Amino acid sequence: MVGKGAFGHAVLYRRLEDGLYCIIKEINMMELTAQDRQLALNEVKVLATLDHPNIVGYHDSFEKDGVLMIEMEYADGGNLQEFLAKTKKYVEFLYVSLENALQTLKPLKITKGVKFLNFKILNNGLLR
Repeated sequence: MVGKGAFGHAVLYRRLEDGLYCIIKEINMMELTAQDRQLALNEVKVLATLDHPNIVGYHDSFEKDGVLMIEMEYADGGNLQEFLAKTKKYVEFLYVSLENALQTLKPLKITKGVKFLNFKILNNGLLR
């Protein structure tokens, strides 16, 4: 397990077909209220529509035994909160990247889940 959120947890794995490291976000739908189940399904719909270099990429989703699995890009550099704790460099670069990503989300009226832990840093320093 590489992370835990309000609805579930995230697991790192390597896909057999291409060797790509990915994250599977596992959400036990049976433990959620009807409203939270709808929020989880809406998250999948929104993720599937986003295509931006500063937003973690969505690959696929499916449900198995009442657990919603969301396959996403693995940001190998950690999250923004960890990055800022380690270094104060690139503040302007990160600000511009973050501003750009948030402008992409603004028309979709997305606010739930937008926090430092959900922004990821790739090993090359790019913000996702």
